[in-house]
Amino acid sequence: MSNGTPSARSLEGQFWDGLKQHFKTYGINLMTHNHNNRNYYNIALGRTGFSLNFVINTLKNWLRCEIFINRKNPKKAYDLLEKDKDNIKKEMRTNLDWQGKAQHFPGHRIAYYYNNTDIWEKKNWPDYFKWFEKYGLKFHQAFAGRIKLLKL
Repeated sequence: MSNGTPSARSLEGQFWDGLKQHFKTYGINLMTHNHNNRNYYNIALGRTGFSLNFVINTLKNWLRCEIFINRKNPKKAYDLLEKDKDNIKKEMRTNLDWQGKAQHFPGHRIAYYYNNTDIWEKKNWPDYFKWFEKYGLKFHQAFAGRIKLLKL
């Protein structure tokens, strides 16, 4: 932008760089590759078609941590995970949003949101980094093993 304010894409890139540095500083081994200045950062979960995604929305002011299933038959994988919904809820101590088919995408989503955020205010970023740290680890711990064991 001409007034010195970064574009949303530039801001998103700065945010992911900051989150990656936060994870490096605290020894959290989730973010291992570079981002592409997008509103999301995806993390492999050891099986094709499954990812742990961190998403920021600068227009609607939310953060999202999610398991995204984007494979040939995402519904089957989603349904198998959903059968273990109560155990996952206990492990994570969090009510997840089991969305099924993701809007505008062919995959399925299991998500948790942090609403009323303001990514444009960089002073808020340390809190957002801690939020992604907390829920990124919870999602990874609850889902990575389950996903590897799914009978698909």
